[in-house]
Parts: sequence; structure tokens; C-alpha cells
Amino acid sequence: MLVDSWATSHVTLEDILSHRTGLPRHDLSYGGSQDTLKGVVQSLRHLPLTAEPRTKFQYCNLMFMTASYVAEVLEGKWLGDVLKERIWAPLGMTSTVRQSLHSTMNNYPLLNRMVYADAVVLSS
Repeated sequence: MLVDSWATSHVTLEDILSHRTGLPRHDLSYGGSQDTLKGVVQSLRHLPLTAEPRTKFQYCNLMFMTASYVAEVLEGKWLGDVLKERIWAPLGMTSTVRQSLHSTMNNYPLLNRMVYADAVVLSS
């Protein structure tokens, strides 16, 4: 949900992934140790738009978090499992690692390490 009701009902997943939602970076609005994907997405309603949707490219990490949350809700499972089942396994991938130094140093759950090895996804 966005601060603007028209934007809330008209912004699409394509807009979200193309950074055309009207939301600027808002980097300081998330990242606390208690943040969850759901909480970050719910907080979008309090963040101002600085452009009309689809009129301007504005990179915003919150949109990748939003897309991740949408995938989890639609699939009914954790994003790591969705990635494993829909992308990594069909490609024949047996391992991959994504880790954020920031996550490791500050223990932020949104950025925690994700490891995929031997068809098992681990989150640490």
C-alpha cells in the first residue's frame, strides 16, 4: 500500500521491478534489526512519492523487498524456497551464495546470508 490511493491500485509488478512507482530511495526508512519484509512493505504507506507512477525512473531498494514479499505471499513459502524450486533447481544449479557484509556485521534479518548447496537452502 502506498501513500496515494490511485498509485496503490494502479502500480504493477512491472512498475515495481522497473523502479517506476514514484517512490525515491528512502534508504533510511528501513534496516533496523526488527524489520521484516511484511513490516517494510506495510511501512510504504507512510513514505511520500516524489513523482507520479510511470513518469520517472527512481531506484528504490524497497521495491525489491516488495517484490520478494509478493512472491512469498503468492507462493505461501519463504523466498529462498521459491528461488530454489522455480529458478535454481530448473537451471541445474547445485550451489550459490549471497551474503551481505553489512548483514554479517549488524545482524539485520532482512539481509541475512542465503546459501544453496546440494538442493538445500540454508538461512543463517
